[in-house]
Amino acid sequence: MVTPHRFETSVSWTGAREGKLEAEGLPSLDVASPPEFSGTAGRWTPEHFFVASAEVCVMLTFIAIADFSKLTVKGYRSSSGGVLEKIEGKGYRFTRIEIQAHVEVEKEADVERAQRLLDKAEASCLVSNSMETPVSVTAEIVVAG
Repeated sequence: MVTPHRFETSVSWTGAREGKLEAEGLPSLDVASPPEFSGTAGRWTPEHFFVASAEVCVMLTFIAIADFSKLTVKGYRSSSGGVLEKIEGKGYRFTRIEIQAHVEVEKEADVERAQRLLDKAEASCLVSNSMETPVSVTAEIVVAG
């Protein structure tokens, strides 16, 4: 039997629609509601964390799969966007998260392989697999240089 993993955080209200997010051994973060919901600009929001958690998980899953597969990755960066919509009878929901990845590989022969591994990472990301929101990844894969 595999032992379950547990991740713990705590948040303290600091006034208005703001707080401080903490986890043991990590730097604390100031958090707030987004300005769209009467919050403070310039703070991390639950909406940012939601979108970022899928994006970061896809990257780390890809890097792990590439490492396991002995694919040399020379660079990886991505950007993402989550679409938040009001759904009749359900309230606000993220209806999709779109991730655009830019991957740099060592040689031309690795481009197609990197795409296959990125597709596998997209399908294997534990965070996006835990979400109801569809997550899609598109990629530009180039030879570093």
